[in-house]
Amino acid sequence: MSKTRLSDRDYEILDHIKRYRMTTRDVLQKLFFADSDISAVSKVTSRLIQMNVLQKYALDADRVYFGLGEVAAKLHGLSASKASAHGPQALIDNYAALQFCCNGAVPRERLLVSELKQYIGGIRGKKLRPGMFYIDYQGGQSRLAAMRVDHGSSPAHLLRRSREYLERVVANPGIASLIHQKSFMLTILTAFDDKKTQIEDCISRQEWKVFFRVEVVKGLRPLLTASAQKGQLPGAEF
Repeated sequence: MSKTRLSDRDYEILDHIKRYRMTTRDVLQKLFFADSDISAVSKVTSRLIQMNVLQKYALDADRVYFGLGEVAAKLHGLSASKASAHGPQALIDNYAALQFCCNGAVPRERLLVSELKQYIGGIRGKKLRPGMFYIDYQGGQSRLAAMRVDHGSSPAHLLRRSREYLERVVANPGIASLIHQKSFMLTILTAFDDKKTQIEDCISRQEWKVFFRVEVVKGLRPLLTASAQKGQLPGAEF
């Protein structure tokens, strides 16, 4: 495929999807079509789908999401397996990360694995999940933050898993150093306002060596409902 067949904006969209592993029409409109209506998004995505640059998949009963097509995967040097639909847990996690970073009141940017290495060195470690990190700015200080998504567990269970996660990742010297410097954060993404309050209350009644952020992700609830209807148990958030 000739490079001239893709516009600069097309390449920016592909870079965005590589970073977030998926995207949606509302996010594309906010980031790349702010001066246009949603029909402009549909026109561009339809063209890229026809070129096998993008693929379209069902997000839930009413919405779709876009992933890289085989042509785009090849352009980015990725395996063909990256041009496929997400499994249930990956879909929920990636959707939550996308909406939190790109569609919230505060813009954030998910780190690529290559970028994460600049902060913590190696990325070896049991269940480090290197694709779920970003840089958080709070109170004038930047911190490396690990995003974790509430798949339906109780607040108490989420917090137990949080401690287990910290016990594992502290084996990474880079993360251990950041925790010592108070420069590491856990961000829990949930679908419910009342759940956010409950989680924050549980956090406040315990002692932690890291900072926390708890945020509600709009549009996440239908994915969790669909997952529950299919008999899929809450995922391993940590």
